[in-house]
Amino acid sequence: MASPHGPDYAGGDIPHKLNCQACHAGAADNSFETMDEAHLGMISDPSGSGEIGCNVSGCHDGETLDSFASACAGCHSSHQDNWANSLHANLQGEVKAVEDRAAIDLDAAGYRDAFNNQCAECHATCGQCHVSRPHSAGGGFVHLAEATVSRSHLFSSPTSVDAMKEQCTACHGTRVATDYLGEGSDIPAEHSQDIHWVRRSFTCTACHDDGELHGDGTVVDHRYEVAAMPRCEECHGAGVDDGWDNAFHAKHVDGDAGDSKLQCQVCHAQPYRNCTNCHDPGTGTEYGEFFSLKIARNDPAAFPYRQDKGYDYVVVRHVPISQETYAHWGLVDLPDFTSKPTWLYASPHSIKLNTDQAATCGGCHGSDYYLQDSDLTTPEEQAANANLVIPPR
Repeated sequence: MASPHGPDYAGGDIPHKLNCQACHAGAADNSFETMDEAHLGMISDPSGSGEIGCNVSGCHDGETLDSFASACAGCHSSHQDNWANSLHANLQGEVKAVEDRAAIDLDAAGYRDAFNNQCAECHATCGQCHVSRPHSAGGGFVHLAEATVSRSHLFSSPTSVDAMKEQCTACHGTRVATDYLGEGSDIPAEHSQDIHWVRRSFTCTACHDDGELHGDGTVVDHRYEVAAMPRCEECHGAGVDDGWDNAFHAKHVDGDAGDSKLQCQVCHAQPYRNCTNCHDPGTGTEYGEFFSLKIARNDPAAFPYRQDKGYDYVVVRHVPISQETYAHWGLVDLPDFTSKPTWLYASPHSIKLNTDQAATCGGCHGSDYYLQDSDLTTPEEQAANANLVIPPR
C-alpha cells in the first residue's frame, strides 16, 4: 500500500506505518491459518459511522466512539470533529426540508428510520471521498482513466478528474454533473459544458475547498449557510482584468439606486436540470426531470441565506417535492407544504459567457425565463411560490 498510510510511504514530514489492522481491525498477522480466521472481527468500512477500526496504541486505544466517529479520528481529530457536524455527515439540509413541510420533528414523530432508508444513502464518510467510491454509487475503489487500474488504498484528496467523476459527481450527478460536464442522454443539444470546465478544466475542489466540505464544526440547516461556500465575486468583479467593466454589469450589478441587481447566474447560466419528485424506486410517486432556467424575485423570507449581496432577482430550480413525496412513509399530509417555495434559490453549474437570455435586452425582459403563474401547475404550488413570480401579484 504505497500511500500516505502505508509502510512504504516516504513523503511528508511524518511517514505513517500503519498495517491493515490499524484501520480494519481483524486478526493480527501470523495469528491465523484460514481466510475466515483472518477476517474475524474485520471492519470493511472503517470510516463508516460508529465503526471502530483502529485500536492501536497512540490512536483510539480501544475506547468506544460516538455515532459519527471512525478509524480516521485518531489521527485526524480536527477534521473528524468538524465533519461530524457537516452537511455531508448529518444531512441536516434534507432533515430540515422534511420537518418544515411536514410540521414534525423527525425523531419525535418516529420517521427517522423512513428517512434513513430513503434519504441517508448519500451520507458521505471520510473513506467515500478519500479512498473509495460512495456506497450510493456502488462502492469499490476509484479507478484511473484507463478504467482497468484501481487506485486501491491510495488515500488522497479528490482533486483529480478521475476522483471528481468517481467520487464527487457520483453523488452530485443528477444536477451538478449534468450541468457542468454537459453529459446525459436527455441534455439539450445546444447545452454547452460549463465555461470553468471548458477553459480551465476546473475540478470541484478548485472552488470547493476542504474548509467548506469538512465544515467548521457549525451545524447549519442549508448549504448556503456554510461560511466557506465559494462566491463568484471571489474571482470576478470590479478591479479584476476579466472584462468586468461593461454596460451590462454597470446596469445590473453596480447600478445606481433604483436599478435592479441580479445574481450572476441570471445572465450567465444555461438551462439546468429540474426535478419534480424524489427518485425513490417502488414508492409509486411520479418522478420527472426537465431542463429549464427560471428567474424569480429574491424573497428574503424564502431565501434568508443569500441576502447579503442584495440581489433583486435570482435563478430558481424546482426541487424534488410534491405533496405525495413522503406518503409511503405514512406522511400522507404535509400541512406546511406551502411554507417554502418549490422553486428554490439555485447556483447552477452551467455557466456560459454569452447566453441566450443576455444576448439582448428583449432576451430577458418580459420573456418566458421569468417564473410566472403559468409555471405553477397546482393551487398549492401557486401559494408556495407567490412571492417569487414575475410580475408580482
